[in-house]
Amino acid sequence: MDDSSPSPLIRTAGTTPAEPLISPTLPEWRLAGKLLPSILLGAFVFLLLSLLAVGDELSSLILHLDRRIILPVLALVLANYALRFGRWCYYLTALEISVPFGENAAIFLSGLVMAASPGKLGEVLKSYLLRLRTQAPLTKSLPAVMAERVTDVSSLVLIFLASAGAAGFGGGAAVAFGGLVVAGLWLLTRQQWIERMLRRAEQTRFGAQAARAVALYRGTAALLRPAPLLVGTALGAVGWSCECTALYVLCRALGGNLAWTPAACAFALSTLVGALSFLPGGLFAAEGSLAVVLLQMSQSPAVAAATTVGIRLSTLWFAVGVGALSLFSYQRWLRAHSTATSESVLFSGAVASAAAAPGREAMPQ
Repeated sequence: MDDSSPSPLIRTAGTTPAEPLISPTLPEWRLAGKLLPSILLGAFVFLLLSLLAVGDELSSLILHLDRRIILPVLALVLANYALRFGRWCYYLTALEISVPFGENAAIFLSGLVMAASPGKLGEVLKSYLLRLRTQAPLTKSLPAVMAERVTDVSSLVLIFLASAGAAGFGGGAAVAFGGLVVAGLWLLTRQQWIERMLRRAEQTRFGAQAARAVALYRGTAALLRPAPLLVGTALGAVGWSCECTALYVLCRALGGNLAWTPAACAFALSTLVGALSFLPGGLFAAEGSLAVVLLQMSQSPAVAAATTVGIRLSTLWFAVGVGALSLFSYQRWLRAHSTATSESVLFSGAVASAAAAPGREAMPQ
């Protein structure tokens, strides 16, 4: 989509710019339709995990779980969101995009509804919502989304390498895996190389997409310079460590004997495998790798299965629920505070476009 041309999300009835007028109906059924396959796939994965347990051991563990640990686990997950929101604000400030704090928080949380998209690229929804409120071109705000994904990977690699070394897990294989990911991140920061390749692509039939990719990459590269990369990685590492702690608390409550360091190693590795698989929400890849690692760490099949199901419900599916609630609440708030104007932006169009093509604007083909 060329930001210099009229946006398909905007209908013009005059010449005076003004506040957005929200369409009276958000196509919830479209968004639900996009999430339904992931939900069904997730249910199937949980069913497969239940086969790990012997007899009624899994159901017994779940039924006897101390319900008092649910709130601490969810509080740790929310702490991760808070730290990553701080990183999001830092990136928007660097990109000179100004949004009121409350609206910015609503936009950030709304993006979580797309956590079940491949590689979380569906979170480009945040850029659509920012354009709706600020008229900022997608190529200006998308670098923040891209930098989030990159620093998620860098922070998880940092946690994995530190915890794997301390736990004595993986040995040379862990170092090799971490090295490959670090090498990939290093290549992303080689601006001249990347731009040279994209410039060559401009001479092909993909020239228009390559030109937009150059603008997108330049913004992203600015956020991957040493200072912002370190800040983003540090905030991400502390945030994801909160979810590592949630896994530790949950496993111990289910009768496991996992220490924090192996728990952090298992969580970071499974999250990386899920993200790099580019499956919706990392389904199958994240659950499978986490269950296998827990088994290798001498947890019983029932504890491994119950811990995997519990942490995925508390992270992935809790995020989708929080995102859906935030998105629909934000819609109602916008509808209540918008005024009739001559130029209006369709909120429903933004959501439908982001849900229909989560990776198209972020990574032009």
